[in-house]
Amino acid sequence: MIAPFFDGFAIRGAIWYQGEGNSGSVTADSDGSYTAHFNGVRNTFRDAFDDEELPVFIIQIPPRVGNPFYFRALQYELAKSDDNTYLVSSLYASSTYSSNELKYTNPGESMVHYERKSPVGLALADSVLEHVYGMADRSAPEILSVQKRDGAIVITFDTELTVDMG
Repeated sequence: MIAPFFDGFAIRGAIWYQGEGNSGSVTADSDGSYTAHFNGVRNTFRDAFDDEELPVFIIQIPPRVGNPFYFRALQYELAKSDDNTYLVSSLYASSTYSSNELKYTNPGESMVHYERKSPVGLALADSVLEHVYGMADRSAPEILSVQKRDGAIVITFDTELTVDMG
């Protein structure tokens, strides 16, 4: 699909957005097949554009019923396994994570998509600006720890976080 672009074109990075329809079938990558598949895709881009350090941006699939946590965790681990692979979260594409917030493109369609797509696009742009163009501190914060304290959940991030609830 990308072969026509190989000859004579240069790119600054690649974006990988895993289809949601088959993400539920990946079971914690116990046999390593998804890891091998993703590494193959990443290496294909890098080989095709003759750039061993080509940045690859993974758009993390959003949470939904049938879309297990372990697949999002696997995407996180894949990004951490390579110095030039970055994870762009889509967890905030909806203001809440209840099934009432999910919107289907067409009735009866099995693939789910959030109505709010611009936050993911902006997060991707921020990650590209930071990792490709050197603009500092534009990526989403990373969770360092989660603790239960006095009946509350306390989440500690690697940077200061401001949340707009409006």
